[in-house]
Amino acid sequence: MKTNPNYTICNFDGTSYLLPFGQAIADQRRGMQLGESGIFLWNNLSDVQNKEELLNRFLAHYEAAPEDIPTLTQDLNHFLFLLTSLGIIPKDWKESTFTEFSSLHLQIGTIHLCLRGKEEAFPKEFLPFQTDSSSATDLTIELRTGHPPLSDNGTVLIQNEQLRIWEYADYYRLLFPEAKQLTEAYLSKDGSFSCIYYIPANDEELLYELFHAIRLLYLYTARMKGCYALHSASLLYQDKAWLFSGHSGMGKSTHTRLWNTLFDTPLLNGDLNLLAFLDGKPVIYGIPWCGTSGISDSKTYPLGGIILLSQAEQDECVKLSADQKTLLIMQRLISPAWTASMLEENLAFTGRLSKQTHVCRLKCTKNPSAAHTMKKWIDSYCSLHDQ
Repeated sequence: MKTNPNYTICNFDGTSYLLPFGQAIADQRRGMQLGESGIFLWNNLSDVQNKEELLNRFLAHYEAAPEDIPTLTQDLNHFLFLLTSLGIIPKDWKESTFTEFSSLHLQIGTIHLCLRGKEEAFPKEFLPFQTDSSSATDLTIELRTGHPPLSDNGTVLIQNEQLRIWEYADYYRLLFPEAKQLTEAYLSKDGSFSCIYYIPANDEELLYELFHAIRLLYLYTARMKGCYALHSASLLYQDKAWLFSGHSGMGKSTHTRLWNTLFDTPLLNGDLNLLAFLDGKPVIYGIPWCGTSGISDSKTYPLGGIILLSQAEQDECVKLSADQKTLLIMQRLISPAWTASMLEENLAFTGRLSKQTHVCRLKCTKNPSAAHTMKKWIDSYCSLHDQ
C-alpha cells in the first residue's frame, strides 16, 4: 500500500509518534501518536498490496482467536481511516465522493460519455449530443469539487505551461497550470473512468475550463476506439466532408468562409474534426469542440479529402508522396501521443487514412481565387480518381 514517504516514527519519553518532515511539513500535514498496534501496522503498510493482506498479517501477529477478529478488523479500519483523513496515505481516486449527483449522457462519435456531478457544472455545448442511458458507457467522467487525494509525481510524460502529465501503473494524473479553477484530473489507462477536481469561483470561467479538460480525456478514449481528432476546419461539398488543415494563422477558417460565401457550402466545424473508419470507409463524426469559431455539427459524414494549407503568393494544388501524406496528417492530429506506442498508433491510422482519401497541399493566397483553385481540383482530379 502507498504511504506518504515524508513521515517517520519518532520515540521520546516512552511514547511513539508518526511525524511529518520535509514536504509534508510544507504541506502542513499533521502527525499522530502511535500505540503498539499502530507501530506494527505502519511498519507493514508499504510491504502489502491491499488491506486484506495487511489484516492477515495483523491477525497473525496477535495470534487472533476467531472471537478477536471483529475487534482487530475494526481497529485496522479505524487506523487506516485516520491515516487517510490526515493525508498520510492516499485515498483511492476511483472511489466516488458523491452522495448525490446528476448525470448527463452524451453520444459523441462512437463514444458514449457519461458526466457525473453537479448539473450546473455541465457545459451547455454538450446538450446537442445528449442521449439516454440505455447503451453501455465507454467513458465516465466525475466532476468533483475540492482537492484530490495525495499522490506522488510518478513518471513525467509531458510538462509545459498548458499541461502536465504523470504516468502510474494503471492511470495518468493531469494538471492544467493555466486553469484557475481546476486542480487535477485522473484518467484510467483503459480509458473507461476519469475524474476532474475543481474549486468553483467564476461559473463562466469554470465551464470553459471543464469543457476543454473534458476534451482531452475524451480524445484519449476516442483514440482507443479508433477515432482521431484532426486540427482542421471542415465544410460539406458533394455530400462529403472536406477538411482544411494548417498551423494556427494559416488561413483554414478564412478559406472555408470563402467557400461558404462563393459556393454556399455548409460549414461543419471551425477547428476540430473527429476521423474514423465506418464499414471500412473514412468518415468524420460531429463533435462539440470547435475552437472560438462557434461552428459545430453533431452528424456523421463521409470524408471527401484532407487539404493541407500553406501560404503562397499564388494558388496551386500540389501532389504529395505517400510518406508525406502520412506524416503531415499525423502532425496535425491533436489526439494524445504521450508515449511511443501512442505515436505509432497515430501513424498507423494516418497511413491507412491517406491511402483511402484524397490528400493534397494547397499553396494559397487569402483571395477568392484560392477557393476556385481548390474547387477545380476537387471537381476534376477527385472526380476522375473516384470513378
